[in-house]
Amino acid sequence: MPKDTDESKKAFRELVRILERAIKAGADCLELETEGQDVVAYQYSGSSGIGAEAIPSDIRDAVLKEISHRANLRHKPTGSILLTLAGEEYELFVKEDDRFGGLTLRMNRTRKRSK
Repeated sequence: MPKDTDESKKAFRELVRILERAIKAGADCLELETEGQDVVAYQYSGSSGIGAEAIPSDIRDAVLKEISHRANLRHKPTGSILLTLAGEEYELFVKEDDRFGGLTLRMNRTRKRSK
């Protein structure tokens, strides 16, 4: 299996882990900011900060690349990702933020579809 595929899978698992922890903490927004050599995921509920978590340095670039790829940010500053997190469907609205050199992910739970 190619290394890129393994790296992508590992990055996606890390992204899901960070997002699920944010949801369990009550966050509706996650801001990823570069601070020196680190990328920190800040959790927000409304305008209140409720937590922060550093992304491990050995995978941080792959996580940012995975978000960019899944949200299709190659030629535009915004995008979205549909994911199942903690048993619920979410649409993540992703926006590149030039002020902080990071990404903002707004997490909106999608409505269950009627059959």
